[in-house]
Amino acid sequence: MAHAALTLRLFVERCVRCPPALSLTFKQKMASAASRIATGLHLAPPPSWKLVAHDILCGDPLNVLDRLGAAVLLAVDAHDHEAQVGLAATAMTWMLVDWARFTGWRAWVKRFEDGDAKLSTSTDPNPDPDPDLDLARAMGAAACSLLRGDANDILAPSGERLDTLLAMPCAGPQRAMQLYLAAGALLPWRQMSVNPAGAQALHGRLAEIAAGLPMSTQGGLYLRGAWLASWAFYLHYTDRLRLPDALRALDHHIESIEGTEKTSALLLKFRSARLAAEQAAHAQNLDAADAALREMLDVLHPKRPMERVIYNMVAAGNGCARKDAESGLRHLEHMARDLAVADCPPSVASNYQQSAWRLYYALGEYERGADVCEQNAQHAHTQHGATMRGMGALGRALQVHHHGETNRARLREYLHSGLAAMRAAKVFNFLISVPEARAGVSALALREGIEAEFVLAALKLAPVPPPAWADEHWPWAMSVRCFGGFRNVAKFAEGQSASKASSRPLNLLMLIAGHGAQGLTVASASDALWPELDADQAENTLSMTLLRLRRLYAEADLIQRNAGWLHLNPSRVWTDVMGLEAHLDGVPDVEASEAERAKFVTRLFDLYRGDCLLGVDDDWAHARVAHYRGRVMLVAQQVLQRSLQANHYVAAEHTVTRAFERGLDVTRLLNAVHPDQRETAAWTQLQQHAAMLDSR
Repeated sequence: MAHAALTLRLFVERCVRCPPALSLTFKQKMASAASRIATGLHLAPPPSWKLVAHDILCGDPLNVLDRLGAAVLLAVDAHDHEAQVGLAATAMTWMLVDWARFTGWRAWVKRFEDGDAKLSTSTDPNPDPDPDLDLARAMGAAACSLLRGDANDILAPSGERLDTLLAMPCAGPQRAMQLYLAAGALLPWRQMSVNPAGAQALHGRLAEIAAGLPMSTQGGLYLRGAWLASWAFYLHYTDRLRLPDALRALDHHIESIEGTEKTSALLLKFRSARLAAEQAAHAQNLDAADAALREMLDVLHPKRPMERVIYNMVAAGNGCARKDAESGLRHLEHMARDLAVADCPPSVASNYQQSAWRLYYALGEYERGADVCEQNAQHAHTQHGATMRGMGALGRALQVHHHGETNRARLREYLHSGLAAMRAAKVFNFLISVPEARAGVSALALREGIEAEFVLAALKLAPVPPPAWADEHWPWAMSVRCFGGFRNVAKFAEGQSASKASSRPLNLLMLIAGHGAQGLTVASASDALWPELDADQAENTLSMTLLRLRRLYAEADLIQRNAGWLHLNPSRVWTDVMGLEAHLDGVPDVEASEAERAKFVTRLFDLYRGDCLLGVDDDWAHARVAHYRGRVMLVAQQVLQRSLQANHYVAAEHTVTRAFERGLDVTRLLNAVHPDQRETAAWTQLQQHAAMLDSR
């Protein structure tokens, strides 16, 4: 009898350690039968759930969820609600820490909530509450909310409760492991509630608790490394200045355990490789990103589907950066498959599915990307959902702009809602993985005066090259106007100022700026500014003058000399000349709307404010006057002709008015109209309008 009792007790206690290969149904039946027989033999009670959880967490990280699943079935069968709650809370927070799979997460939520409800309604007196159970209940409540994707106001009470309990004394390794798991639910809440001070306090608390972790076990070593990886990933998005120290701490931990605990080291290496890939993507170093992807693939575990999800997400991002649509879409397809295998909750899956909109935005398919953002927002937490909807609104703003829609109110509405969401969430790095989209949104917002302060601060923290069509509102290193007179805005070098700038360097700047995007040859510039000198002397003088010009400004790459040509750096300098040249190439055709024509004319004469370099009385400046006056006149004639042809009188009158205001010859402009267009009432009315302007 004693032998039978001992055998049954060992079976009950070790049933939870059955090999994962055995089916869960088999484990459940055997455990249930063993529990009933043990009860009949009046055996001593099994170990407490805390000891069972501690024993499981100390073991192989690959088997934790399976062993917790077997253990909780025993608790459910025995109507042990405390064990049911404690083990379920342990399992769910393990999911959030381990990030390998979420198999059966709905069942775990139900087990926890059923057990917690019965504990709450229990009439048994409890004069000495169990702090470990209190912590487990707070852990489970927070984990349930995170897995379900509850709104932040629903999650906040359990998060605050968990935060309070995390300050409890660390009485031994079992408590230390439980507190490390609790942090797995608390850190995401800290990130969602935008509380960097709270997150830092949490990191400091775990540094204190680390001494209590059982560092001689697989589980203890893995939990410590998993926290270091989670902390580094948190800093990747919130405080990159402190990230290098966090990465070094993780690498040091991996190196220290690699020789003794290979499984934990291997699992942590995947996280380290993922961080390296994220770093490379942030730095837009595609070769380093490829190397990190290969490392991720080398250490990826075949039984951890979330690792495949993460790998495919990063690979899709790399395809996005390379504008490799085929590769990106293929990895997105694999990622969706693995999300299903991992049984990933929608609230978590939406964060990975965001990779799709990044790829679509990189390909210029803004409408499809915006649809993805809005679909994901339906399953995300409150703050994440608002941010995703904001990303979608920014995509729709880009869609309006790139499709040439003239509905400015619609464009402004999308920009306002999207950037307001970014500012509310303090997401200064919005669209950072898609630089062209980030630049486009920023340029549009600055042009429209929407969230300009926030956008400028964001560009200062994470700069991107401006789009080719960016206007004077972009934060250029130098801004130059030539039409209607010369004006230059730039940061001067220390000790330099506008009053100290001599005429020769400024004349050289005017000359280069007045030749637009193409610039001019060194020989042409030398001849223009020093016609009295021979070629060698003139070029030497130009070289010295160019050096003096560059030394005026704080930025070193504003004026460039390449292969015998001089030009301003188009990614750092804006000029109205370059802006005008680009604008002249987009004359509306015959099929354009009247609003499009009026918009084109308005921008044309916002750029052309009068003669180029007005007031500079040199032959080379007079040549620039004639060149651009002729080009603008020709385009104005085209716009006027097409406006009359399309019977757009308002646009035609607007063209004549703005041309007159800028000093162009209106009579010459009208004389260029085709005779076939001079037999209409609109033509007569236009002549009367021109005469009225001339009589002012």
